[in-house]
Amino acid sequence: MRATGQNRVIFSSDTGVIYPERAFIVNTIPVRIIHTGTQPTVAVAYPLHECDAGLFRLAMVLITLIATWMLTRTYFQTYLKSDQLKRVFDVVPQAIVATKAPATKCGIDKQCPENYYAFRIISGAANVVGPSMCFEDKIIMSSVKNNIGRGLNIALLNGSTGEVVKTGFFDMYSGDIKLLLKFLENIEAGTLMLLATFDDPATKLNVEARKIFTDMGSSFASKLGFRDNWIFVGGKGLKSKSPFEEHLKNEKQSNKYDGWPEVLEMEGCIPRKMG
Repeated sequence: MRATGQNRVIFSSDTGVIYPERAFIVNTIPVRIIHTGTQPTVAVAYPLHECDAGLFRLAMVLITLIATWMLTRTYFQTYLKSDQLKRVFDVVPQAIVATKAPATKCGIDKQCPENYYAFRIISGAANVVGPSMCFEDKIIMSSVKNNIGRGLNIALLNGSTGEVVKTGFFDMYSGDIKLLLKFLENIEAGTLMLLATFDDPATKLNVEARKIFTDMGSSFASKLGFRDNWIFVGGKGLKSKSPFEEHLKNEKQSNKYDGWPEVLEMEGCIPRKMG
């Protein structure tokens, strides 16, 4: 009796299951005795050809690749969903909070501290668009209110209460300087002044008027020229130069408009008593 070993698949006649086993050929008969429990079972051996083994291995590789792809896909879908949820719950509430933040007075960049006044001043644009002034979220001078004009536009306010005392505009190109001097007479200590120019602020401006503005904290009133742009916040009795002032010279080389410099804009918080 001669037995040789080969790679086989074993079919169990009892269980009906195919088992990969190392089978034996006995006298050219492909049989093997397999012990399952107490009784031996005859199993018929069928050859496992090389081509079948190759197909089997290929199938296993494909199954492994598909399983890996499905696991990876499931992982990234879960990750992306969690990331989207994170963005929804982390970013959107911040945006909602931002929209609910209280608006600032006069639309300035920051909230003013207690005992400070919020303001914004915009000068005129050439001789076309007039200036505007906002104080404590109220427009006190503008073209809409019909209380601005060519030259100097001035508002005087009570420094303690913030109430408007009076406003006026004065033509400094062809107007009467005496009207401006009359307006500036007897200003009480602690009074705030907001000023914005429109078109020409300086042709009729004399030394007396310039000194009044200088005494109220201006650094540029003494050198204001034809069609210069100027915005200013000062106070009666101010002991130092005002930090709220901007001036732009009328110069042909740098003018934004034909014959006029560009618009000036200033905003900030004024202490109730500038000193």
